[in-house]
Amino acid sequence: MDVPPEMTAAVDDNASQVLSIAGVTGIGIGFTEVNGIPTDNIAILVSVADIGNIPAGIPETLAGFPVVIIQRNVLPLADLARYEPLLGGVSVSRQGSIKGGTLGGIVRDNATGELRGLSNAHVFLSGGGQPGDPILQPESLLPNPADVIGTLLRSSFPTTPSTMPPFLPIGFSDAAVCTITRSAAAAIVDITRPVNGTAIAQKGDRVMKRGKTTGLTFGIVNQVHIYQLSQFDNQQAELVDQFEIRVDSSRSSMWSDSGDSGSLVVKVDTGEIVGLLWGGTADSNGVPDGQFGYASDIDNVAADLGISLFWPIPQISALNPSQGASGGGDQVTITGIGFQLASTVTIGGVPVSFQLISDSQIVVPKTPPGNGAVDVLVTAPGGTSLVGRAESTFTYLSAEPTVLFSPRFFGDDVLASCLSGHRIFDGSGDPPESVGRIQQALSDLGFTVSLDGVFGSDTDTAVTAYKTNKGITPNDPVVGPETIAALDADFAHELLDAKANAVAGTQFDLGDRIGTRVDLEDGFATCDYQNGICVEVGHVAAYAMPSSVQAAWVTAGGLSGTFGQPTNDPLILDETRSVQEFASAAFVFGNV
Repeated sequence: MDVPPEMTAAVDDNASQVLSIAGVTGIGIGFTEVNGIPTDNIAILVSVADIGNIPAGIPETLAGFPVVIIQRNVLPLADLARYEPLLGGVSVSRQGSIKGGTLGGIVRDNATGELRGLSNAHVFLSGGGQPGDPILQPESLLPNPADVIGTLLRSSFPTTPSTMPPFLPIGFSDAAVCTITRSAAAAIVDITRPVNGTAIAQKGDRVMKRGKTTGLTFGIVNQVHIYQLSQFDNQQAELVDQFEIRVDSSRSSMWSDSGDSGSLVVKVDTGEIVGLLWGGTADSNGVPDGQFGYASDIDNVAADLGISLFWPIPQISALNPSQGASGGGDQVTITGIGFQLASTVTIGGVPVSFQLISDSQIVVPKTPPGNGAVDVLVTAPGGTSLVGRAESTFTYLSAEPTVLFSPRFFGDDVLASCLSGHRIFDGSGDPPESVGRIQQALSDLGFTVSLDGVFGSDTDTAVTAYKTNKGITPNDPVVGPETIAALDADFAHELLDAKANAVAGTQFDLGDRIGTRVDLEDGFATCDYQNGICVEVGHVAAYAMPSSVQAAWVTAGGLSGTFGQPTNDPLILDETRSVQEFASAAFVFGNV
């Protein structure tokens, strides 16, 4: 039946005014009803929440069309969105099950430290679930490999009959966990405050939960220490030490509905988790009324499943290296504890990309530019690591050297003048010896160039190609401060790396270089390697120093301490001992 355009216009013109009447839930055009059966007559329909308490002010007609009042208490549909990263408070189901529920949150396995997804046993096991069954998010009746977030791991629901009447199985929780293969975060949808740790529910506590059906709702703990009958798959059991939540009608119309099972119950004021929701009340017809919910004590759930819902504050114990170029670009390894599910790493207040290797290690591929000593901070579910700590301070070194550091360029006053901006190399009367050093460096880097000390056409070509490779602009055949600084940096570790390579494979193997050159004072530089350091002396020699020797040398005061500068590589004394000589001492240490 066609709807008269005048009726449509009447609804459009009056919708806002009608919907402003308290108790009205909607307005539209539809068939009238007699005893719940639609007729062939159309009218403007105004929906109210309670037909037995019709609010005043609803007009009898609009633009001459009759208005019919009907009862419609509309509730939101379940949230069936896909969440990546995986969060708490979202829909979840076991593959093949016709029932879904809510994934309460992400927890940690006490035995392995791995991430787990927490919900109810009756959500994951209903209909015959077994360990290893795929778990889906969002829930789905049809198998979809892309929605698999892990597999059912273990559960807790009473199954052994009691020896006392009524001989029902007795236990503490309706809970289960699954493995997690999708990226995840320790947060709950719509709950903006951090959720961390557990507490015991106390009568009167104001709580909240986020379920897939009713979303974020608020309640008040109404009863505690309850012995409550429960069942699923026709298995009845007695759950001990449960608690009841009634809806906080000042903030929510319902506490929960079907599908919210598995939600975590969280204290509003502290963000502590107090329970795992598994049930709610219904009217005489078995329809959920949303007024009361029932939850298992979260500490019992954690004990039954061997999980933890506490996320520690990250603690940084070391940075390697702890200093680098002010222009940025250094790789830094952060060591500590509490890094699992880290969300942010900042260096000097600047967020940086990072790789989470484990709960105790993070790798930052490139530091941002900076100056001086700055804090490195890690933020994870447990909070943010402490500021102002020596072990988490990264120090930026000067980005504008005033002298050349690489052994092949050090001591060349003409090249140093170029670095300071007092001259350039462009083929106009350039000193052959200095030009030759530039040519040798370019050749060693793989560029084709004559080693004749003449800044000619092939040197022009090589310099232009090098500057293009480095992104130096303009990429013309001129060697200026930026170009000579880049060449110097390319060979700043030449002696150091050569020494590390020389001891590779011996018991003094230093491993890969993990830091950048640090010039301590004129003629002396160090660089961090995996198993120690190299010390460059006078720009002409470098000595390997294993970690055990390095620790003693630093404790003794380094270059200005009681040991002084190293004068040789470590040597083997006998089967059990080695020695490294210094200007003022010799340090004997045990062989590895």
